[in-house]
Amino acid sequence: MKFTMIRTVLLTALLFLTGCGEGDAPLASASVSPDSGSGGKGTFIVSFTDPKGAQHIKSARVLFNGVIDGRQACYVFVDRAQNAFFLINDNGEGSQKATSEGVENSQCRVEKAELLPTKDDKSVQISLKLAFKPAFKGRKQVFLAVDDAEGHSPDLKAHGTWIVPSR
Repeated sequence: MKFTMIRTVLLTALLFLTGCGEGDAPLASASVSPDSGSGGKGTFIVSFTDPKGAQHIKSARVLFNGVIDGRQACYVFVDRAQNAFFLINDNGEGSQKATSEGVENSQCRVEKAELLPTKDDKSVQISLKLAFKPAFKGRKQVFLAVDDAEGHSPDLKAHGTWIVPSR
């Protein structure tokens, strides 16, 4: 009796902390390719897969920085409803919409950004062609997160490493 009650309390606490309840599927998974490398420029393919389907993915966040901080970073926000890409401003507040001419802040230039076709109905792929500024030199983590249609907005998680040379 006592063991069953403890197990029930622990299971309830775990479900509360993870945000999973009865009938909930896990949140989307993410990856970036390449997941490591170096250079002043790079084209990155970011993939998000949601067990509830691609239509469940509302937006995505891609952050290149030494720490999880949108300030002084190369931080791209993807709004799927608008089919638009935004580069977050240097101070971490506000953004600039990417255009065919690109968009830049003090850390990087988004030369090209696009949603790519996928082979299944559960995935979203994004291509980001980035040019890093010399002042942004050093080892950067590639942090990813996806926001879903139900309002789940998990924390950014590291999925790769990129070294920006000093030139």
